[in-house]
Amino acid sequence: MKPQKFGFNSPDLGGGKYLAAGASKLVVCVEGTRNEGAPAVIIDSKKTPFYQSMNLLEMICAALQTGPNITPNRNQWEIAEKYVKRNLSCFFFIKL
Repeated sequence: MKPQKFGFNSPDLGGGKYLAAGASKLVVCVEGTRNEGAPAVIIDSKKTPFYQSMNLLEMICAALQTGPNITPNRNQWEIAEKYVKRNLSCFFFIKL
């Protein structure tokens, strides 16, 4: 999909995120003729933040605004820990 072809731009939000076109979908029951209910699909278009495709180290470096070859100090590690807990709490990590 190329949103630029349809007039959408995808600005970089920093921290490994960008703004892009998205949609949310919802199914509701509406009243039809003769008081019969009927299902209806509501699609709401919106611009929403998405994560760029990157590995965990790249994401942490983007949040800290540093490179992967730099050893972070204690303050940067604390910021990275908060960032990971806040932004990646919905992911499941599996130990191999």
